[in-house]
Amino acid sequence: MNDQFRDVRNEITVLKEQLGKYDHIANAVDDLKDTTKSLSDNLKKCEASIKMNNLIFLNIKENKPENFFETETAVRSFLCDSLELDAGDDVTFPIERAVRLGKKTETNNRQICVQFGRFKQRCAALKAFRQARTNNPEIFKKSVDKSAVFVKEDSSPEVQKNPVKTLSNLRKSYRTSRRERKYLLT
Repeated sequence: MNDQFRDVRNEITVLKEQLGKYDHIANAVDDLKDTTKSLSDNLKKCEASIKMNNLIFLNIKENKPENFFETETAVRSFLCDSLELDAGDDVTFPIERAVRLGKKTETNNRQICVQFGRFKQRCAALKAFRQARTNNPEIFKKSVDKSAVFVKEDSSPEVQKNPVKTLSNLRKSYRTSRRERKYLLT
């Protein structure tokens, strides 16, 4: 009887040790979940800040073959001619890059992702497009032979799902991080 009691006690001790190991593993998994969530949030903030100065231009005529300089020239001519902006040179209206998105096809014009040098120019281009579309709707209507030119914001899928909530959260986090940076610099 005494031997059985000792065996049971040894088994209980072994089970307690194993339970302690499982608790340690569970805590490590919880820490990894927190780290993953934090990294995911940081990635979303980075993606949003990278896309902040971007606009997507749809249905601007594509010359075959076209390089980056010709794409930028096509965007600048659209901004100058159709939207009546002073976007002729890189000094007054900086464009960091203008890239066609997607595979080349014979029938469709690919989208152009334009990264402006300053947020102010991006806003000016978007505002000019919206004003031109309301003032001259016949220019931006679809016709039989061509599709309508359109300009939209470049945003992440999360922002597209719920733009108001996501952008307000990003602004709050940006203000907070800006205050922290200011505090650290002084």
